[in-house]
Amino acid sequence: MKTKILLSLSIATGILSLLAINQSTTTNTSTTQSTNQKPSTNLEKNESQSLTPENNIQDQKNPHQENSIAAEIFLEDYEKNHIGKKIYGKMNLDTVQGLGLSASKENIQKISRLIKSSTSPDEKSSLIQIYADLYRKSNDIFQKNIIKLEIEDISKNSDNKEVLHAAVLSFSRMGYFESSIPILERAKSINAIDLDEYSGELAHLIPFAPSPIKSSMIDQIKDSNSEYGIEVLTMLLNNEVILSDMSAESREKSFKLLQANEPRLPQNTSNLGITDAIKFNKWFEAISKIEEFTNDKSYTKNLITDPDTDIRKLIAIAIDEKSIRNLSRNDETQISILEKSIEKHIALNKLEKNTNDLASLALQQIIRIKSEK
Repeated sequence: MKTKILLSLSIATGILSLLAINQSTTTNTSTTQSTNQKPSTNLEKNESQSLTPENNIQDQKNPHQENSIAAEIFLEDYEKNHIGKKIYGKMNLDTVQGLGLSASKENIQKISRLIKSSTSPDEKSSLIQIYADLYRKSNDIFQKNIIKLEIEDISKNSDNKEVLHAAVLSFSRMGYFESSIPILERAKSINAIDLDEYSGELAHLIPFAPSPIKSSMIDQIKDSNSEYGIEVLTMLLNNEVILSDMSAESREKSFKLLQANEPRLPQNTSNLGITDAIKFNKWFEAISKIEEFTNDKSYTKNLITDPDTDIRKLIAIAIDEKSIRNLSRNDETQISILEKSIEKHIALNKLEKNTNDLASLALQQIIRIKSEK
């Protein structure tokens, strides 16, 4: 199953929290007082406990270490009782991966041995994913090279498509190597991965690829016409470090690709969900960041100032505080247009409730940020 998590969880969580706060303000005073009580967090508990003399450093446990120990117990149980048991073996290994195995030499050697044993394709795929996790965690160059070579070999030579699929995607996420693109191309040619996966993995590799190759990779993403690949690229282009490492040619190609692939909003013009709002916001942010390198902000300015622009796009732009602050630094006029347009549509009361809630949130953030100046 593909993993296509492209949302900014921090933005989504913030929106949901703020919407919940807005809804709570409509309740009676007693309810408001009870709901506004500050919850006790684990951090606060730890801080209060640390003030008491009976709590000392040795009582503080490392959750990562505990998880790693638990992962080793599950791995040992798998090795003794579940090898070749298919679904039960895979469930056990999924637990190991979820807990997070430490990248010790012993664990690396054990996973390597298990991959070579007579496990089912499901189990072997999970073991390969765990092995790739150990590659990312390990600081031992020698051990990392062993993992790299073994997963690379499976990516090139496995005759089982399920195992090949896991190996190719795992190898791709380990970084850029000379064999990275040829391995992806071969896997696509024999249908071990589909076009979306191929395009998405190309996008994931762009930050690590040599500068001269980035441009041709963007061309391939464009030619694939893969919505998933473009979404992955859009998320990456929100990172200024990645953009600064690209040539002017690659940035220009990326800009044109994003221009031609503006996220589609629901056909119902009064409806805007959080998912669509965040997707549009990240697209707008990527466009804006590329414009910073060209000193030509006409595209985003025209989008905001055009009276025919769909109000939902303006709401989506304003749901992220960072987007408002960036606009505020560059052009106060655009902030005023956002504020007046959103305020007008809230007053018209023609938006669906979910859209109206997002509009109210966006308006509150604009007013708050303006008041800070």
